[in-house]
Amino acid sequence: MGKHEEILEGLRNHASKVGPQATMLAKVKSVDEAKFTCVLDDDGLEYLDVRLRPVLDGKQSITAFPKINTWALAVRIEDGEDWMVIALGEVDKVRMLQGDLVFEMEDYFLLKKGNETLKKIFDDLFEAIKLITVPTNVGPSGIPINFAQFDLLKTRIDNFLK
Repeated sequence: MGKHEEILEGLRNHASKVGPQATMLAKVKSVDEAKFTCVLDDDGLEYLDVRLRPVLDGKQSITAFPKINTWALAVRIEDGEDWMVIALGEVDKVRMLQGDLVFEMEDYFLLKKGNETLKKIFDDLFEAIKLITVPTNVGPSGIPINFAQFDLLKTRIDNFLK
């Protein structure tokens, strides 16, 4: 190790003894979605109630929920004892809120406005299409001949949207 590196290492060691650690790279041990917090494990030392958002005021815009055992980079908030995650190795879920609009990514996509979801709209659309009858000279037509295709499309949407 050269003189420059020795000086830097000495400064780092001294700073860690006289001041609080500013950042931490640790593994996610658990997540509390309701509280928007997680528990981080830094080589056996647990940090409880690490924030997933800077302010825990009940409001949210974008929140990333980490996967368990992924790496997380956290920063100390204003030289206090509170920590906040700023980067994640892997996410389990991302939620975005704006007014009554909700966009969520997990194993699916959730698009919601108020009580209405895009999946519910598609479900209702396919049910209505499958009930279509057309008046003819000899009475109403039967079910659509491509009825099975609508069921396949509905299954694809069910795997994509919540």
